[in-house]
Amino acid sequence: MGEPVAAIPVDAIVCFSTDAWGDMKRPGQLMLKLMAHAQIIYVEPMLSLTSVVKNWRRAFRPDARKRLARAVTGRVDEVMPGVHAVTPIIAVPSQRVSFMLTPWLLNRLITRQEKRMVRRAFRAARRLGVCRPLLWASFPMRFDGWPTNERGPGVYDCMDRWSDFPDALEDPVLGARGAQDERDLARTADVVFCSAEGLYDVQRTRTEAPVLLVRNGADIDHFAPAGRPVPGDIAHLCRPVIGYVGALAEWVDFEMLRDVALLRPDWSILLIGPIFQGKTMGDARALDLVSGLPHVHLLGSRAYRDVPAYLEAFDVATIPFKLNGLTEDTNPIKVYEYLAAGVGVVSTPLAEVVSLGEARIAANAKEFVEQCEAAIAERSDAERIAARMQVAHENSWDARAHVIWEAVLALRESGGG
Repeated sequence: MGEPVAAIPVDAIVCFSTDAWGDMKRPGQLMLKLMAHAQIIYVEPMLSLTSVVKNWRRAFRPDARKRLARAVTGRVDEVMPGVHAVTPIIAVPSQRVSFMLTPWLLNRLITRQEKRMVRRAFRAARRLGVCRPLLWASFPMRFDGWPTNERGPGVYDCMDRWSDFPDALEDPVLGARGAQDERDLARTADVVFCSAEGLYDVQRTRTEAPVLLVRNGADIDHFAPAGRPVPGDIAHLCRPVIGYVGALAEWVDFEMLRDVALLRPDWSILLIGPIFQGKTMGDARALDLVSGLPHVHLLGSRAYRDVPAYLEAFDVATIPFKLNGLTEDTNPIKVYEYLAAGVGVVSTPLAEVVSLGEARIAANAKEFVEQCEAAIAERSDAERIAARMQVAHENSWDARAHVIWEAVLALRESGGG
């Protein structure tokens, strides 16, 4: 292949994502940067009719209406120049009916649903005139349903220890299927990216393909402090404001947060994010530990565009995660976003946060209070703010996407895919 590597085109990337377009988590952020090099077909998570019925009020939101319309009609929407969204639809998620199916039937259901998802993405690519795209998997899955002679290289972007999610832990059939899909995906991928060192150590034992450690990052311009006014719904809160942005799920240490709140009743503790119920929250009992305290404020979700204003209002930004198998290999996006906002970070001793070297670490409620107090004391320290923002700049999504694109180009040069 005598052509210079930079001149070899990648027709398009078909990204099978864990998140809806607009959520701006790892898949969306990376595709937003990679769209400078290739057309993006963004395949959202499968939308189930049961979830639409259960959460029918949400269906009236503009973004939810668009997802539902895409799912029902099979249309392909251009959500921004260079990015088209596809939303597969299913009747019911496999994990919701696993208890009533034999292992054989459950595996057949999973296979059928995945194949329908892949086939819908294939039809979208055909409709857009895309030939032999790079297929990108953000979770353990199979590319069955996409003709082998009409696809380019395969990428596995490993960003979580999937075997430690509740569904995998509680259902041995789902756990075994997910583990096998992940092994097969890593073994057959042309390149594997990992968001944390622990994931990297595991995946490089599963494949002869290149395995690269590409951690998460932040949109620096989006989160940079800009003198934004304090959002009206928190303007009344007493200072200091100890904040958290993210899912309120089983990995949050609500017991420790309760103890912190009881130790410092003069602080405002602000929790922003969706509440995960069911398996991940023990029917919300864990959240009850803090929800009744008068100085703990649960705001619910906020749009990505509005989050920087809340971060700018924080005196301390926190990552109060439990230490377990699920969080051991977690590289939290929020740590980079907090730093990009110039806010001091206090976290439990997550390996990936500790290795970053810019967060204050606390192993229990007493230490958490002490580290928050130290962070509050330097909230207006221009030198510390600049240092945090510099660390964020070194870990931007632009930097991550550059590493990924170079790896993709190297695949084309070596004949990968």
